[in-house]
Amino acid sequence: MTFFLINGFSGVLSYGSLTTPTSLFQQVALGAVALSNSTIPSDGRAIGVDLAGMTLTLYKGGVPGESYPILAKGKPGTPWETPSGTYEVGVKEENHFSSIGNVWMPFSTQFSGNFFIHGWPSYTTGAPVPKGYSGGSVRLSTADAEKVFTFASLGTPVVVSGTKGQPQASSTQEQNFYFVTSAAQPPRLSAQSYLVADLDTGDILLEREAQRVYPIASISKLITALTSLEVLNQYQSMRMSARAVATNGSFGGLVTGEVVTAGTLIYPLLLESSNDAAEMLAEIGGGERFITAMNTKARSIGLSHTRFTDASGLSEGNISTARDLFTLTQYLFHNKPFVLDTTRLALKRIEPEIPGSKSHTWYNNNYFVRAGNPRYLGGKNGYTDEAGRTLVSLFTLPLSEFEKRNVAVIILGSDNREKDTEAALAYVTKNIYYGASTDAARLAVRRSNGGVPAILSPSGEVLVDKLVSSLGTLPKKETSGKGSVSLIFVGDIQMDRGVRTQVEKNFGGNYNSFLSTVPLIKSSDIAFGNLEGPISDKGSNHGSAYSFRMDPQVAPALAGAGFDVLNIANNHAGDWGKEAFVDTLERLTRAGIAYTGGGMTRSEAEKPTIITREDTRIGFLGFSDVGPSWLTVGSSTPGILLASDPRRDTIISEAKRQVDMLVVSFHFGDEYQRNPSERQRTLARKAIEAGADIVTGHHPHVVEGTELYNGGLIAYSLGNFIFDQAFSPETMEGLALSVRLTDGSITTIEKYLVTLNEHFQPQLAR
Repeated sequence: MTFFLINGFSGVLSYGSLTTPTSLFQQVALGAVALSNSTIPSDGRAIGVDLAGMTLTLYKGGVPGESYPILAKGKPGTPWETPSGTYEVGVKEENHFSSIGNVWMPFSTQFSGNFFIHGWPSYTTGAPVPKGYSGGSVRLSTADAEKVFTFASLGTPVVVSGTKGQPQASSTQEQNFYFVTSAAQPPRLSAQSYLVADLDTGDILLEREAQRVYPIASISKLITALTSLEVLNQYQSMRMSARAVATNGSFGGLVTGEVVTAGTLIYPLLLESSNDAAEMLAEIGGGERFITAMNTKARSIGLSHTRFTDASGLSEGNISTARDLFTLTQYLFHNKPFVLDTTRLALKRIEPEIPGSKSHTWYNNNYFVRAGNPRYLGGKNGYTDEAGRTLVSLFTLPLSEFEKRNVAVIILGSDNREKDTEAALAYVTKNIYYGASTDAARLAVRRSNGGVPAILSPSGEVLVDKLVSSLGTLPKKETSGKGSVSLIFVGDIQMDRGVRTQVEKNFGGNYNSFLSTVPLIKSSDIAFGNLEGPISDKGSNHGSAYSFRMDPQVAPALAGAGFDVLNIANNHAGDWGKEAFVDTLERLTRAGIAYTGGGMTRSEAEKPTIITREDTRIGFLGFSDVGPSWLTVGSSTPGILLASDPRRDTIISEAKRQVDMLVVSFHFGDEYQRNPSERQRTLARKAIEAGADIVTGHHPHVVEGTELYNGGLIAYSLGNFIFDQAFSPETMEGLALSVRLTDGSITTIEKYLVTLNEHFQPQLAR
């Protein structure tokens, strides 16, 4: 136990080495743990603190005993967030005075730096602190704190779990991801050691020499910052020492004699990698005692191969492994987001607030911050001659459309750390697929077959493979003298989000140039697709994080590409409210594109959109089976038709009487499933029975089977035509069906594989 005084700050810190066995550290689930018997020592006494469940439990021999409710803890995301990890009791005081809050804390049991388990505090006047007060310690009722105080001895292990659910440990037995192809070669990186891993699941996606020890340079400052937040009074003022200012390397504009606080020094430390700030923080913490505290903190969160000999990272004695640094990033991500939030600030300005202090503006020297990378979540770079270029970076990646994946990239001993990081991210984005729970039965290594499912009969017999010249299974109508008409059907069209970015970045914002890869659309007599969202600059976001609103230029560009009619009945039609929906209808009309599946009134929506070619009247209807129900068309209000409409079959039958050939479009099915559901089969076949000649489907974002039924053609899902779902080969493919009508009946079907390139442009090939 060490008592010390820093400019009037009275505090108690324990800098002794932990006596808890290393195995215990290895058993702790990387900070954000859910307490279990496996994280508690099997012998002796221990204290378990569950910040998620807000309970404190006393253990004897690994067996839980009495539990007490936690009444307050440090606010997550702030410098005073209660630290997770494995610690031990360092100091016990029946009535500890904290000069940080100027309060007395009864029955205080210290477990880490400034953090205690204690009873209800009171001010020097005797008045109790308010209910919401917390400086980061674990507050119990005073009666319960006394029981813990009596139970604990110096050195008693304290296992503190985090506030966010446990990150899953990495497992090679049950991966949460699949490799797209077994033929993919690892990227060529200059780094001697690297690792890419999922921050939430712990899955290692890519690694090399990840368990080998290397010097880490200024990555050390992440632990320096973490230790400072937990053991130093953030408000205590000190004068910059000549010794600290004389430290080699970046200095952050700090000068000898200026007054600083520990809390202020965090910003030059993390933004400009100030070695002066690092050394000053160590001085405030007692020099070697602060370095000991850094090593203790590292061990407490499971960094078993990490050591520190200074606070700046200049020493080649500051060592770690890529695996350890990933554990650190998991801990920061789940338990100390304040540190990471600071590392992605573009700049930080401060003004003089106390005598002797100076104004400063510190700028972030991180490449990804300066580049404005929207997926960057924070990190730290470093360089010394011995370490080479090092980098820890966190990103969110679209490895699944509806569940973004947060990953860490660790680069050690690199010649070009930024280029290495980008190459690693590109590899992972291209070659890793995150499946749903239903993918568990799939092969872990999956190849794209380079084609699309054959057209099947209801019995599963292959009727159409690559190309047919005629379909004898389809009944011929009597010759009517009508000419030949070609139709082409494609799937989902979404030109917002990543597509918009590609158009702006690589095509100068010109959507016409972007759509130049699909001449077959223009050459067909009628081209049909599903418009996945509004085309507008109006409205407000009524959807979710996956709301779409396409640039108004998209409408004339689609018309120029050859589209004649678009389905608007889908779950994204209302993403930006009715104002944007109505604006979309108006813009399509002005562009010369017809729409189906909705309208300004129910009467309009129920009428088939009819296009006449070669004396053949071809009608189109659209229905959504996935909502949104609030956008259901009314008698005098705009909206869409739903597949659950009780008049659905009647609408289809009435439409058929008005046309020679009727196409019914359904937005239905389950996303990313290669086989149609029973619901899809029922809706599609009932539509054929009601009078439809062709049924086209979309929504799963992958191609599903096609069948001939009762004289009609059903394509359950045409997949994506234009979309930014680059997380799997299946979502970067679609099916284009080219159907030729002669004398009002289907005579030939050609099928084309739609492949999306790196810019999400569609390309067609048989």
